[in-house]
Amino acid sequence: MSENANIRRPKSLEEAYELAKNFQEIPPTLTEPSPPPVAIQ
Repeated sequence: MSENANIRRPKSLEEAYELAKNFQEIPPTLTEPSPPPVAIQ
């Protein structure tokens, strides 16, 4: 299990809304895939 056990989890819906106020969206850093290498035979 790679999940961090120290993550603070909201106890109620109201607390979840409070935590969500500080949410900052991280822009995706996806790039175009490169073509596969050409097989030399």
